[in-house]
Amino acid sequence: INLITVLFTLILDGVSALPSAMTLASLVPIAFGIGMASWNSPTFEWIGFLAAMLSATSQAALNVSSKRVMNRTGVKGSEAQRSMVLVALCICLIMT
Repeated sequence: INLITVLFTLILDGVSALPSAMTLASLVPIAFGIGMASWNSPTFEWIGFLAAMLSATSQAALNVSSKRVMNRTGVKGSEAQRSMVLVALCICLIMT
């Protein structure tokens, strides 16, 4: 999932979010290990695949939107974390 999240973040945020070559190279063993672990899997579950893709896309969207809001407002560090927790709490209270 983490590997796909990086890919989706690049797609959503563009080339400006491109990590260093060393960071990208560190993802190769992860992708290889995931491929090897699932190579002999007897079944493929579409529901699991779609859930993983939804999770990765949601995480990438969160990364991109948080970065843009933090850059626009100038909020950094623990103040940003407190603000995000407050917004999440309000959303949860509204939904219940």
